[in-house]
Parts: sequence; C-alpha cells; structure tokens
Amino acid sequence: MQARVLVILFIFAIFLSVLYLINNPSNPTIKFGGNKNRVLIYQKGRIVQRGSLNLGPDAEALDRLIASKKGDWSISFTHYAPKILVVSERFSINVHEDFAVVNYLSNNQQWHQLITSLSKKDFEKISSVVTASLNVEQK
Repeated sequence: MQARVLVILFIFAIFLSVLYLINNPSNPTIKFGGNKNRVLIYQKGRIVQRGSLNLGPDAEALDRLIASKKGDWSISFTHYAPKILVVSERFSINVHEDFAVVNYLSNNQQWHQLITSLSKKDFEKISSVVTASLNVEQK
C-alpha cells in the first residue's frame, strides 16, 4: 500500500515539474514590431525622456543582446523601478546598471518575468542603442 502511494506521488511530482517547465521558460522571447515600442528613460524615479524605439538595426541589436544572455535568466517575482524601460504590447524590458528584467507574454498567453545580471559593457551597449534610436516626443 505504501509503495503504491509513493509511486503515485512520484508520478504526480514529475507531472507538476513538467507543467512548471512548460509554463516557465528560462529565456525570454520578445519580438519587436509595429510602432508601439515605447521608451521611457528615468532619473531618480522620474521620467526625463520619452519616445519610441526605431525598428531595424537598433532593435535587432537589443534583441541580440537579450538573446546572448541565454541560460542566464531566472524567474523574478520582484518589481523594480526602471532606469530605462522599453514597453510594447507583448513585453517590457526594464534595464538597470547591474541587471535587466523582461516581462513578456508567451505564446500560450501567459505573462512571465525573468531577470538577468548585466555587465557594465552590456548596460552601456543597451543604453547607447536605446538613446541612439530614440525618436524623442515633444511635451
């Protein structure tokens, strides 16, 4: 009887593990597109610049940098005040000097939040790509 219960619990644990892995991918999948890629740049918690991100080589460079962090992402349940925030309908990228947080809507229509550390070089590259391609909005 106890062996049967242990086998059932073991199978149930495997089932839950598979469900968890399916619903919690380890790498963000984002797609730049359309004209709804908004950028907000913050200093001391206040927006100092806003605009839209040009598509093309600059968005592709940002996408490549995120993809290069493959395997370095982990699930995050904490919300962070942004320094650079890129927002779309299906994702947001919250960038700080030491880390980046990506929230994105997966193909199964579930939101995921992943975090990764950034080197100083990574942050400078993201910052330069975003500011170089920013179409600044007038107030």
